Amino acid sequence: PTVQSAADLDKVRDAIYMPPRGQRRPGSRGNAWVSGLHLEAWQRDVEDHFIILPQIETQRGLDNRAEIAGHEITTAMAHGPYDLSYDLGVGGAMSGPEVSAANKQIQAAAHAAGKKMWVIGDGPALRAQGYTFICLGAPMGILGNALKGMVSRTVA
Repeated sequence: PTVQSAADLDKVRDAIYMPPRGQRRPGSRGNAWVSGLHLEAWQRDVEDHFIILPQIETQRGLDNRAEIAGHEITTAMAHGPYDLSYDLGVGGAMSGPEVSAANKQIQAAAHAAGKKMWVIGDGPALRAQGYTFICLGAPMGILGNALKGMVSRTVA
């Protein structure tokens, strides 16, 4: 969350990758699940599978969207519409014109960098808008809605 510049992603890169790509230390027996504990195995089994979604939640991040999208570790771009709405001065107006315009700018930066835009919400509506990397909901929200439905059907 709250990635504001490529420098923020440099810190992430250094924290998640072992040398020569980053500065992470190998740890110890806590990583025994990795086949071998050799650099090549770590890269193959762990590092090569990271998905990095820089979340744009501030005007500064929006201003730096192109460098963030083009960063070597960025898998796809994301945005935090609630926090972004406050930073843009329209607190909570997540579907208002300011946040919608910002979202389009982030999506365009992702596209220019050859990457997708990750979004969360109403799958069919987002798909109709052209999104293809869609999260249908947070696990706790999905579980909560399922449980509410079960309770409603049980007490009805």
